[in-house]
Amino acid sequence: MVTPFRLFEIILYALINYLPYLLLALYPFWDYRRFSKPATILLIILLTILQLGLTLMNTFHLGPGASVLSLISTGSYALFYFLAIREKPGKLLFVLLMVSNVANLVVVAGKCLEGFLFPANAILQNCWTFSLTSCLILLFVLPAMVLFFKNCLKKAVTLHTQEHIWRYLWLIPTVFYLFWYYNLYFTPLTSLEWALKPMNTLFTLLVNLGSILFYYIIVRMIRQSQHNLQLVELNHQLNLQTLQYENLQERMEETRRIRHDLRQHMNTLYLLAEEGRYSELQSYLQNYQKTSPLERPLVFCENLPLNALLSHYAGIFQSEHIPYEYHITIPARLPVSAADITVLLGNLLENAMDGCLTLPETEQRLITLTIAMPNEHAMVITIANPYREELRQEHGQFLSTKHSGYGIGTESVRYIVKQYNGTVVFKTEGQLFHVSCVLHI
Repeated sequence: MVTPFRLFEIILYALINYLPYLLLALYPFWDYRRFSKPATILLIILLTILQLGLTLMNTFHLGPGASVLSLISTGSYALFYFLAIREKPGKLLFVLLMVSNVANLVVVAGKCLEGFLFPANAILQNCWTFSLTSCLILLFVLPAMVLFFKNCLKKAVTLHTQEHIWRYLWLIPTVFYLFWYYNLYFTPLTSLEWALKPMNTLFTLLVNLGSILFYYIIVRMIRQSQHNLQLVELNHQLNLQTLQYENLQERMEETRRIRHDLRQHMNTLYLLAEEGRYSELQSYLQNYQKTSPLERPLVFCENLPLNALLSHYAGIFQSEHIPYEYHITIPARLPVSAADITVLLGNLLENAMDGCLTLPETEQRLITLTIAMPNEHAMVITIANPYREELRQEHGQFLSTKHSGYGIGTESVRYIVKQYNGTVVFKTEGQLFHVSCVLHI
């Protein structure tokens, strides 16, 4: 007959062995919930009831064996996780398996400590002494993991750059999880006998410390990649300031030169008109119109930082003999960061120019850029250009044509668009490359 105290022991163990880890796994993604807070809490309660049922079945040897019940427990845990959190599967698997490995460490260390402090109870399953020793281990492990999650992991998993690497990173904690699973269920020793050996606990502790160090290195690499992107953006901002100054200097020089040359042009025009050489006069005016720096518009849009960028690239396009069309219908003040929009467009225009330069001048080179705000809450950017070289893709992302690896420019574009909860589409049609961005502002 099962006594109330025995039920209390089992329920206490189940809660200690489940709730802290669930909350730890949810912590980095709490702002990315798929459901409202009440709905998420309700799902947590239902999952907790399921975990209590599985623990009771395992304790009283009901249903399948312990290894199968462990898989069911982990599977239901994972199903809830993927259902409740709106994030990339690779990120969720990485965190879920990492937390599961920490939970296994606490279980083994708690059982080993129980063997020292309460040897008579250590052979019992889910005794209150096991809950006590597990809590003692958690007092050391949980604060350290919370600090690691808060200061390192959360900042990495909530970044939206280099997301393709999460397709593989989850395999690392998977290896450690399989190590745990094999040692607990597929060795000659029972899981209880295995956990009660201090050397096993020490060895698994060292393995977990090594895995945490490995995770830390991975997180640092991801954050360093993000830092590099931020440096690229900062460099674009500095270049923009330089462009504004250079454009101003260029216009001032052009104005001085035009004023200096204007008298000579007027004398020539007067002479041709006086002598009745009207065909030569017309030809002279046509040539002057083609070569005059005034052919390039001074103003493409009312937004000054963006206009400086567009003017700069317009000058480069002219020098490279690349025709261009700007269709800009935006207000002077934009509800987006000047740094973000200039970095975004700078990358798009740079890539478009690189694509055009793969074609000879005898072929059609045309860059078409359109920027519009269909309403006050959205900005649409489209750009199209021809290209000749083969564009290589990997996992849906374009590889750089200048170096090995993914293109930093396209990665930066994705990152900025993601900041505004927008969408970006890169596609090819024949020999035309199209980019469409929608920013929600």
